[in-house]
Amino acid sequence: MTQAPDGRGEVLRLFVAIVPSSQAVSDLAAALTPLRRDLDLRWTPSEQWHVTLLFAEAVPRTTLGPLTDAFGDLTRQVGPLRLGVSGAGAFPRERRARVLWAGVEVRSPAGGPGPLGGLAADLHAVAASHGVRTSAAPFRAHLTVARARPSRDLSSAVAALAGYRGPSWTPQQAVLVRSRPGAGPGGRALHEELSRLPLRTA
Repeated sequence: MTQAPDGRGEVLRLFVAIVPSSQAVSDLAAALTPLRRDLDLRWTPSEQWHVTLLFAEAVPRTTLGPLTDAFGDLTRQVGPLRLGVSGAGAFPRERRARVLWAGVEVRSPAGGPGPLGGLAADLHAVAASHGVRTSAAPFRAHLTVARARPSRDLSSAVAALAGYRGPSWTPQQAVLVRSRPGAGPGGRALHEELSRLPLRTA
């Protein structure tokens, strides 16, 4: 059991995310097939693809209930969102990358990540109001599809996916997930869904 620095109980590693539709997943998986053959990368299982809106490394279990309720109150006010996977990129940069990602865009009412970025910012604000520290990394809507160790030039992979545009979907909910690093098959993170956070769909 992971304990808080003050020893007052278990802490959880959590994230809030939106999961792509099965059609979006299968379409992107097909687009990645040639790259999987050509590139020796650590490919993320498609069932773990998600758009991270918030990540918190140490949430006290005693805070989980009130925090979940507050997240749900927020997400019910957001939407409807029409999303789609489009293009690709790499972190921290293409020619010396550790992560290959597929971009996610909002296709209504206007393009770009604006509504998702706003939702992410609001979730961070809610977490802060409950005393929870979150990742300060700038928000970029994406699905992590592969990792490279050590870092390598992935500019050819990014170029190959530059014109990709997958089917749209309207998410019904965000999900609150517990992540257990190294607890899954092959030493991957194990993801445990803790709660579904409904989005407004009409």
